[in-house]
Amino acid sequence: MTSIRPPKPGCFLFTSESVNEGHPDKICDQVSDAVLDACLSQDPDARVACETSTKTGMVMVFGEITTKANVDYEAVVRETCRNIGYDSADKGLDYASMDVLNKLEEQSPDIGQGVHGMGTKAVEDIGAGDQGHMFGYASDETPELMPFTHSMSTRLGWQLTKVRKDGTCPWIRPDGKTQVTAEYKRLKDGSMVPQRVHTILISTQHAPDVDNEKIKKDIMEYVIKPILPENLLDADTIYHINPSGRFVIGGPHGDAGLTGRKIIIDTYGGWGAHGGGAFSGKDTTKVDRSAAYAARWAAKSLVANGFARRALVQVSYAIGVVQPLSMFVDTYGSARFGFTDEQLCEIVKRNFDFRPGCIQRDLNLKEPQFTKLAAYGHFGREDCSPAWEVVKDLSHELGAGLCQGKILGMGNPLLDMSNTVEPSVLTEYGLEANNAVLAEDKHKPLYETLDKMPNTDYIPGGATQNSIRTAQWCLKNDKKDSGTSFASYMGCVGKDGYSEKMKAICTKEGVTATYMEDPSVPTGTCAVLITGENRSLVANLSAANNYKHEHLKANYGVLEAASVVYSAGFFITVCPDAMYDASQHCLDNNKTYCLNLSAPFIMEVPPFWEVVTKLLPKVDFLFGNETEAGVFAKVKGWTETDVAEIACKISMLPSEKAKSRTVVITQGADATIVAKDGKANLYPIEKLSKEQIVDTNGAGDAYVGGFLSKLVQGCSVELCCRAGAKAAAVIVQQSGCTFP
Repeated sequence: MTSIRPPKPGCFLFTSESVNEGHPDKICDQVSDAVLDACLSQDPDARVACETSTKTGMVMVFGEITTKANVDYEAVVRETCRNIGYDSADKGLDYASMDVLNKLEEQSPDIGQGVHGMGTKAVEDIGAGDQGHMFGYASDETPELMPFTHSMSTRLGWQLTKVRKDGTCPWIRPDGKTQVTAEYKRLKDGSMVPQRVHTILISTQHAPDVDNEKIKKDIMEYVIKPILPENLLDADTIYHINPSGRFVIGGPHGDAGLTGRKIIIDTYGGWGAHGGGAFSGKDTTKVDRSAAYAARWAAKSLVANGFARRALVQVSYAIGVVQPLSMFVDTYGSARFGFTDEQLCEIVKRNFDFRPGCIQRDLNLKEPQFTKLAAYGHFGREDCSPAWEVVKDLSHELGAGLCQGKILGMGNPLLDMSNTVEPSVLTEYGLEANNAVLAEDKHKPLYETLDKMPNTDYIPGGATQNSIRTAQWCLKNDKKDSGTSFASYMGCVGKDGYSEKMKAICTKEGVTATYMEDPSVPTGTCAVLITGENRSLVANLSAANNYKHEHLKANYGVLEAASVVYSAGFFITVCPDAMYDASQHCLDNNKTYCLNLSAPFIMEVPPFWEVVTKLLPKVDFLFGNETEAGVFAKVKGWTETDVAEIACKISMLPSEKAKSRTVVITQGADATIVAKDGKANLYPIEKLSKEQIVDTNGAGDAYVGGFLSKLVQGCSVELCCRAGAKAAAVIVQQSGCTFP
């Protein structure tokens, strides 16, 4: 009888494996792709079908190649083995003394002429190099939209190689294998959510003089801990480290190797499906390779754009025929916004050209880039960002999916009153250039002065309202729809002319502003005094401080209509009860709750910090900048000062959500840090010249607004960050949070 430690009720177990670059089969994959890259570097039109085999003291390359390139194949083989680390027969292979057998021949001219046209056909007319069916897959369970078990087993193998090559664990040798079993829960929407790591298996080749105890200790400390999310490991996680005992003899000395025998490791770790064709050693006129890349591009883009939580794309070909024979999309019941799989298949057809020559063109497949992909997987590779991993924006296809009021912002509304003034005005009110202060009694006449001045600009402001207005503007442009209100906003205003101005502008922009009106106090205002390149801000919060939870209760339908709810941290100072209510509603209804740290004092003042800590377990996306991240760490008593490390630690704090928290830290002109499950990635911002920048005050708010505009569509973090960077780049070229 089979005996396995069972998963929790309602969960299931799934396993994926990986092998290191020193595994005999992976040696062969890398050699075959190194031959391909060597040919492509001299001849982008090279036709290559290179197989490799290896056994003790020998590597043989064989197959068919047609190229103008003059390649020293023996040198390519030896250099590849040297780079892997096979520099001694004691390790399983010595690149310097091994035999290299070259059995490469010229490709059949019948195939070259009939299928590829040998340079005589236009790109659009190139036929498939063979028949077959290929698959692409994506799942939103990891940031790179790959299956968790596959991603973790692959990263463990990569980490084994890293600590071998950097000297951390010099006793590790090139050959090795990894395997991860995870406990999954299948949600009602068809998505897969890893609940915990059930079993980790690592078998690594090692030097003969290292004992098993040190092997286990080092693997735990330097391989497993840096890779596996701490929150998914528990006391019941099973560890098998070199379970067979000693593993000294490895590489080709231990086992024969052959190209194309690790196709599941190369793709999705057993998830999705596989058509059977290997990748390595084949130029991309072979649709086994190119169409699988294109199918991944399409599947990833569907998931990243929010059409589905998981997606499988199949495409098939006939030799010599230009157009695919069939296409199929399966989202496993996870399609969103009312789309069917058939409709998503049509979206793929409209937006991706699966003709073989067009795939080559669109994915830059004539460039030498394949050796680095021949180990550690061809998909989800954020380290080298191949073209098929760059998400294609499909938001133009999603217009019908969004309905009114999908984003709700709750915050402190202010009406910005902006005008250019003489420096004497600053002196009159006791201000300095670039001040940012709260209004005192002596400043109160300033607002009336601005009101009477010609050319004063009135701009709805306050951090949350800026972000919501930006999100609405982005969505309106995305959808080419000026009539739909995609965003709603709540906050407190007075019953006066300022509130009427603010309502009118929001209505014109498409934001549904459901303000609470307090007739006892004036609407909050912010004087923006421009003197040359300087901007001085004087904020009179007034009514913005008076929002009450009862207003949310009376307008609960606005909250119920939203799928994403956002507040800047400043709202903590006004109405934490409304934030508790909104965050709990999101938790109970599988919605997304977002919070911005906003300012250091939100964490430094104990009552406000208490609200942050109470909200945080319900927060899906936490925003901040590098200064706020540093203060967060200081208040928590952490010793870390590196912003990425801090973001990772915040992402690992306890969460009540089924999915882990994402932490987004902007860094001004530097790349944005996004951390999830204790792992950080960098996303670039749009670079502007000094001359292009007009006003940076609203950059952070605009970034969040752009981010939310994609988040509400279910898009990937990559697309959200791209939209955030674009929105911020637009807004800093305007005066105030205004739109071109």
